[in-house]
Amino acid sequence: MPKSVLITGTSRGLGKELVSVFRDGGFDVVEHRGWVDGDLRQSDTILKLRDQAAKHNIDILINNAGIYQNSMLPNTSIADFKNIVSTNLLVPINLTTMIWPIFQNKKSGMVIFINSVAGRTGSPGELAYCASKFGLKGFADSLQYDGIRANVKVLSVYLGAMWTDMCKGRGGRKAQYIDPHDAALMIFDACKVYPGGEQTELVIDRISKKGK
Repeated sequence: MPKSVLITGTSRGLGKELVSVFRDGGFDVVEHRGWVDGDLRQSDTILKLRDQAAKHNIDILINNAGIYQNSMLPNTSIADFKNIVSTNLLVPINLTTMIWPIFQNKKSGMVIFINSVAGRTGSPGELAYCASKFGLKGFADSLQYDGIRANVKVLSVYLGAMWTDMCKGRGGRKAQYIDPHDAALMIFDACKVYPGGEQTELVIDRISKKGK
């Protein structure tokens, strides 16, 4: 029986590439495609995903869905903060909480949080985005301890600027950005089991290409 993975935010960008890579790798893929499959901020959408995860006896949860906004503080409203924090932080917390008992019952599983380098270092104009991603880092880091008790792996993926709709408006050449397909391949490789150690963080960037 093939392993199964639940991936959010699969309508485009990295999420779409993750679906392709995991299917090619023999996984049964359960996907949530943005607004097409319901608002992840709504509890009924989360419950439907939990039921699908249980039906497919899910092995891996990839919290990929997220939104981005670049604006300085005077142009960032409290509503903007609430929207971004709700989507980028509270949604993955809620979904992980709903899926966690499935992993506990089978005494195995893996949760992947698609984070950003903005979740490790502050950056100009990304106030709300950084706040949400720093929060996600804190949640994932603390969840590691629950994972030890439940035999569930927790991996945070910190991505630099990637060639997706989110970053194409920034200018520059494609070669300066992370290729989303390559990033998906790296994430897939990070799901492999190695008895000698466990990976808890994965940083993907194009440092060598910046400024060229």
